Amino acid sequence: MKVSCTLCRGIKHFCGLSYCPVLVRARLSIKISKVHNSDSLYGSTPPAIFIPCRTMLTPHLLTPPELGDTSIYDTYELWLSKDLTEIVTLRCSLIGSYSAINNYDFLSKLQEIALSRKPVDVEVKFKKKPHFEIVLSEYLPPRGPSIPLRKLVITSNVSIEKCVYKVCSDELKANEAVIELYLNKVPISRIERIFSSGVLGARRNRKIVPTRWSITAVDSIISNYLISKIKKYPLINDYLIFHREYANNLFIIILIPQVWSYEWVEVSFPGSVWNLYGINVDIASDYEDYRGRISYASTGGCYYAARLAVTEYLSKINRQASVLVWREIYRGFNLPIGVWFVRENVRRTFDTRPERFNSIIEVLNYIQKISKINIQTWIKYSTILQKILYQESLTRYLRYGKV
Repeated sequence: MKVSCTLCRGIKHFCGLSYCPVLVRARLSIKISKVHNSDSLYGSTPPAIFIPCRTMLTPHLLTPPELGDTSIYDTYELWLSKDLTEIVTLRCSLIGSYSAINNYDFLSKLQEIALSRKPVDVEVKFKKKPHFEIVLSEYLPPRGPSIPLRKLVITSNVSIEKCVYKVCSDELKANEAVIELYLNKVPISRIERIFSSGVLGARRNRKIVPTRWSITAVDSIISNYLISKIKKYPLINDYLIFHREYANNLFIIILIPQVWSYEWVEVSFPGSVWNLYGINVDIASDYEDYRGRISYASTGGCYYAARLAVTEYLSKINRQASVLVWREIYRGFNLPIGVWFVRENVRRTFDTRPERFNSIIEVLNYIQKISKINIQTWIKYSTILQKILYQESLTRYLRYGKV
C-alpha cells in the first residue's frame, strides 16, 4: 500500500478505491482545523439542513467553515463534474449544529434558511468544541461532525424566489407543491430540502420530515406525475441501450418498445460497498408494471431515484417504453454516499448516444459485451426480460454464455 500510494499520489487509484482516503483526510484536516479549537463558526451555509430519522427529531443546520458561494456543498446536480475525492471532502467538511425540535426560534430560522436559493451567512455558537467525524449513509450524502447548538444568528439576506414563496404561502397539498416547484425548474436537491423543512402542505398539517424520507418522497411524487403523462405517449420504435461507467460503477439502461413498466436491478460484487466481505455477487431487484406499485420498493431509495431520471428522459422525448435499469457495483466502490449518486448517474447515462437494436436477441448479445454478469443471471433476476422472452417464445434461440 505504501508503494502504491507513493507512486499514485491520489491520481491513479492503485488501491482500487473510487476515492483517495489520504487526500480526503489531508484536505479535511485543513478545513476542520479552522474550528477545531473553537466553540463558534462563521460561514455560509449552502444552504443545507439535515433531519434524522429518530423518535425525537433534532434538526441540523449544515455549514462549512467558509464564506462565499458554497452552493456546491449541497447541490448534487453539479457533483458528477468532480471526482469522488473532492465530493467526499466537500460534504465531510460540513459541520452540523443541532437543537431540539421544540426550540422554535432555531426551527423558524432553519426553515427560512431552507427556502433560500443562495448561500446564507450565519454565525453559529456551539455548546462544546467540535471533534472530527465523518457520517456515512446509504441514502444521504456524507457529512461532518454534529455539535449541540447554543445560538444561531443569520447575518445576510435570505433570497427566496416567487414560486417558492407562493407554494409555501398557498394551501396546496404537499405533493401538489412539489410538482409546482418541479415545473418551475427548482432543482431536486432544493425541493427535497424544502419538503424536509416542513413548510409545505396545509398549515395545520405541516411538520418537518426526516431527510431520508423526503428524498424518496420527492423522487416518488415527481416520477409518478411524469408516469401519468408518459402513459399517453406513443411507444419508442427500437430497442435502445444506454450505458455509462463511473467510479467503479456500471449503469446499463434498456428501453423496450412496450407499454410502461420499470425495473431496477442492483448487482454488488465482492469488495463493494454493501458486499465488502462477501465471496459471491449479491443481486437485488424490484419491478412495477403498467398499474404501478403501492408498496415500498425492496431495493430502497435507489429504485425511486433511478425511476425519476428515467421518467424525465421519456417525458423529454415524448415517448413511452418499458425500462430496465441495471447497476453493477465493483470492488473499490466501498463508500455509501447517497441515492443522489444513482439519480445523477442515470441522468448522465441518458446523455450518451444509445445503441439501437431491432430485437431482444440483439439486445442480449450486446449486453454480453459490456456486462460482467452472464445472460442467464440477467434473465433470472429480471422480470421484464422473462416476460419478453416468454411472450415472444424466443428462449430456444438464445445461446447462453458467460461473460
